[in-house]
Amino acid sequence: MRMKEQFEWHFGPLNSKIHASCHFDLKLDFEYIEDHHLKVTKILILTKIFEFMLELKHFTSRRGNNTISPEVTDALRIAFNMNRLHRIHLILLVLFYEKNLENLRIYNVSNKVPEIDLIKVHTWMIFVQMFFEQRWFDEKFKPQFCVWCNGIEDANFTSYRILNTNCQLFYFRNPNTILKQMAKNVSLSTATNKQNRIKIKGKSKFPPGIVKFQVLGSGANGAPRCLYLFTDHSRYLFNCGEGTQRLAHEHKMKLSKLEHVFITHSNWLNIGGLPGLALTVQDVGVPNIELHGPQGIEELFVATKRFVVLRDLKITASKSDPFKPYEDNAIVVHYVPLISNKRCNEIRSMSENSIEMNNSQAQQNIDDSLEDDTNYYDYENIQESDKKEKNKRKRSNSEPRTDDKKFITDNTLNRISNIAMSYVCRLKPKPGFLDLDKCVKHNVPPGPLLGLLKSGKDITLSDGTLVKSSDVTSPDDPGPVFIGKWYHLYHANKRILNRRTKLLLAVGFYIFCYFWKTCFFMKDMASLLRTPIILIEKVQFFLYIVECPSEDYIDSLLNESIFSKHQHGVVNEDDIAFMVVHFTPQDVRNDPRYQSWMNLFPPETYHLLLNNENKCLGSTAIHRIQYKLNMLDENIYPLLKDNGIPIINQQEKVININSSSINSLTINGQTNLSFNLRPNKYIDRSSTLSLDIDEFIEETFKVDGFKEKLAQVKQEILNASPTDTNIYPKITFLGTGSCIPSKTRNTSGILMYTGENECVLLDSGEGTYGQLIRHFGVTGAETVLSDLKAIYVSHLHADHHIGLIGILSVRQKMKASGQLKLDHPLYLLAPVQIMTWLNFYHRRFTELNEEFQIVSNLDLDFESSTKLRIKNLLKQTNMSDIETTLVRHCPNAFGVSFTHKNGWKVTYSGDTMPCDSLVKLGKNSNLLIHEATMEDQLAFEARRKMHSTMSQAINIGKKMNAKFTILTHFSQRYAKIPYMPNNDLPSNVGIAFDNMEIAPNVLHKLPLMYPALKMIFAEHFEEMEAKCFKLKLKEEKAKAQK
Repeated sequence: MRMKEQFEWHFGPLNSKIHASCHFDLKLDFEYIEDHHLKVTKILILTKIFEFMLELKHFTSRRGNNTISPEVTDALRIAFNMNRLHRIHLILLVLFYEKNLENLRIYNVSNKVPEIDLIKVHTWMIFVQMFFEQRWFDEKFKPQFCVWCNGIEDANFTSYRILNTNCQLFYFRNPNTILKQMAKNVSLSTATNKQNRIKIKGKSKFPPGIVKFQVLGSGANGAPRCLYLFTDHSRYLFNCGEGTQRLAHEHKMKLSKLEHVFITHSNWLNIGGLPGLALTVQDVGVPNIELHGPQGIEELFVATKRFVVLRDLKITASKSDPFKPYEDNAIVVHYVPLISNKRCNEIRSMSENSIEMNNSQAQQNIDDSLEDDTNYYDYENIQESDKKEKNKRKRSNSEPRTDDKKFITDNTLNRISNIAMSYVCRLKPKPGFLDLDKCVKHNVPPGPLLGLLKSGKDITLSDGTLVKSSDVTSPDDPGPVFIGKWYHLYHANKRILNRRTKLLLAVGFYIFCYFWKTCFFMKDMASLLRTPIILIEKVQFFLYIVECPSEDYIDSLLNESIFSKHQHGVVNEDDIAFMVVHFTPQDVRNDPRYQSWMNLFPPETYHLLLNNENKCLGSTAIHRIQYKLNMLDENIYPLLKDNGIPIINQQEKVININSSSINSLTINGQTNLSFNLRPNKYIDRSSTLSLDIDEFIEETFKVDGFKEKLAQVKQEILNASPTDTNIYPKITFLGTGSCIPSKTRNTSGILMYTGENECVLLDSGEGTYGQLIRHFGVTGAETVLSDLKAIYVSHLHADHHIGLIGILSVRQKMKASGQLKLDHPLYLLAPVQIMTWLNFYHRRFTELNEEFQIVSNLDLDFESSTKLRIKNLLKQTNMSDIETTLVRHCPNAFGVSFTHKNGWKVTYSGDTMPCDSLVKLGKNSNLLIHEATMEDQLAFEARRKMHSTMSQAINIGKKMNAKFTILTHFSQRYAKIPYMPNNDLPSNVGIAFDNMEIAPNVLHKLPLMYPALKMIFAEHFEEMEAKCFKLKLKEEKAKAQK
């Protein structure tokens, strides 16, 4: 997947009287590819530092002609390196470097695109404006911009230079194209990543110098609740609900260093994202993940191994022993189990005979849980050279292991108690620095003795003198617990600062920080306008991670002695807790007993809430694309009901922040809220999310000719006549992407309303419930789940059904609270093999099997003589017929057709290659919804993975005489818009987008919008065209060689 950022440099003199020919522009378009097989290339970008504005001359020393002092240089370098500033209007060129850079391309002012590849870019400077004085344009002071890159290991360094001679730019191309052509090899990535981790751990003898934790998911309804702890050695994730990997991808929280996942309770809100996360981290080469939490969570991967195939990722389980904390060179984590009163009473009331399970019945349950031995990914071709490895993996991963049964017997069938796990995390102190001056005073000679002293060991000199490590080193840095207050850096009346004021504030502030060694940094210039920062003093760091899933756990929480050490009456200041992170639901947190427990902590302790009290769903990319599409049609592309992300004030461009929430020590979680612990201690809100609607719309109107094209398309839509007057079925696309979710397309999910209060869900990939919340709002989503009569699952790949449990769990809670009054069952139309997974989850985690009635897809086969007609199902869904057929994909993959009572027929392909049985099933359909995973030039790849191309899907519609065809299930390489064959869209074909609503009476509008869609996503579309052209050339070249 590719993304771009464009940076601009404007070089010119400060003196406006100098002729304009001395100015020139440099535009850099950074394109990064989400292909993790590409090796990380380290880049060093070096520039000469020049003099800056006269207003800042009092910061310079007088060595020579207005040269910048080393102190200021270091301060500015720290600012760039540590904070990756976004908008800094500095009048100089600064020495800086970035790591892990990807695929640089350089554009000049005439928009000619020289090809400069293989430079890795991962930097977030959006706009930097720099100037040069006229005297720098002579030969002696000629400015230059150099990039030094080694494309592959042991390759020679190649330099790129951009010089100015009469304001012209010169480009150089890297001849190295090996990385660009390298095929993806997950095994190679895994081996490389494992070696890199060993190297890092070998070097990391001391605690990490960089530590922070960041909110990834706020816990709002429909959003995951998770916290990500970063160090420069490894990563730690606390809880992993549905949608975790999608938010991590959007907000660039890289998972390639993830090693540990801590789970607080085995409910779906905490573990629903684990299967998808495992697949993602496997693709980026993570060799192993260790799970911490209530015993038995790792069994999730035993149950899902048929549709979550982990060939190169090893999942291990920590014992999570309360008497043996987890410890590495960064943190120490103590396990604090909390036990439900309800479960304890149940256990005490049971006799031994009732607890012991009949052996034969237990064995039968085990066999039931492992009865589906189908490999749902066996159809994918594997290279000949990998066959031996494949067979080896089959024995280890695909076949039921004999110890699997023992594993489930020991950990599942005989376990009765329900445990929630809390964690007390302590940051390890960072050793102090060795003071060489003190070493000289103590007559310590140069050599290995200095290393011993630095490592904390005392030494004896040759003359018998004892030198203690504490005598020659600075005190250890134990890490922070905050003591301080809020500092508001925006003007009292929130006015926009002018450029000169911002410049002086920025440079002066960083120089102040440098000299006074304060720990106060900002992420970007926008922080000057609106973002509060907290100063944190140097105290010991304790972090509590707590979840009470229900009121039944509160007594256990109150009785835990480990908490009292850090609550009121703390004798040692180092025992003050920095923060308590509450995953506890809102209704439990409002319990007076829980409130009293919170109040026992000292007033300096922060409380971070990651639960359903929050509103932030965590994604701005979804809003960005929806605002753009909404310009075409407000009904087909309605604005989202997710109001948890603040909208920037249209007049002042300042986000309105609730002052009470700013100053409170109880913080509601928001995605990207960061808590930096080392080396600089501060709480950073500058990266929290906001929506700039004007920016979204302006981005589109900047495309040449879009305004005229938009007016033309709207006029054509007004002039066009509907081809149908029916308003049902009404279809909402919740997920239109394949395999893994991206920031703009979720995995498969389609909601079909068949009447005013009746609806059916077709497939439910990860995050489907979150998509319902975004589209309909919390209240609207509850209404949808109340109206839901049936869920259809086309096949058992994870991206089509892993979100099912989330839907069932929410319905169960609604029913328990009285919000959902049911006089009918929820029908689950699915391959019957899905019960292997659902039975396991029912027995081990949460009892959900009572929430639905299973109907096998095979029993609805339209060619079967024993086809079922369930009258109650048809009545509840307003259908006259529901039929299925097997299609050409994985085992037990089905297509389906729904015939409405009004005669309207909808056919849904699921995942399939072109398939004659689907043509027969969908004959004369009014609407065909067909997968179109890949473009035509990747037909071989589509066939290998048993998917369809764009043209193949359109041709299936023609063969079945479908009146209209909608394409969906696009590969994430077409995250914004797919490239259509011949760059055209037939008059009866439409392209699906997430959150698109259609009905029979609006289908005629979709093809008319295609020209405007190409302009909305012009940049992405041009990329698709370029790729398509290259693939065609490659094909022609291959044919010519034959």
